[in-house]
Amino acid sequence: VNPADGTCDVCEESLNAATTTVTVSIVDYASANNWVNGTQYSTIKMNDDISVTAVKTTGNNNNTGKYYTNGNDWRIYQTETPAITVTAAEGKTIKSVKITYNVANTGVLTNGTTKITSGTTVEVNANTITFGVGNTGSATNGQVKITAIEVIYA
Repeated sequence: VNPADGTCDVCEESLNAATTTVTVSIVDYASANNWVNGTQYSTIKMNDDISVTAVKTTGNNNNTGKYYTNGNDWRIYQTETPAITVTAAEGKTIKSVKITYNVANTGVLTNGTTKITSGTTVEVNANTITFGVGNTGSATNGQVKITAIEVIYA
């Protein structure tokens, strides 16, 4: 360890970097940014360092990322093979992500093949992480209705 700046001599990462926690409640974010019911929004800028994007990668519909006031949620649809990507600014490292959501049609947040239940903290240690939407049953039209996102980063 370099005593001058607390970095690892081998990997050059800071070993004592302070972490920052940023949390966004969808209802508050929608209100502050004048989101309109039934309108699609592809990006949530949590702060200057962290952003979240939701885009569909397949399908004929275009519903992923729509905001609805009847649940105050940001909806992500399994049928559109969505990519929900949390990205840190250059030089920042995401330590963990926690996404709180409600479910429709037995939808579930996924990280690769791992199913992530609502409110579960996912350890990261990278500049970016991408989630998808799967299903806990046999349905193929699951939804994840995101109500809050928390990111801890350094």
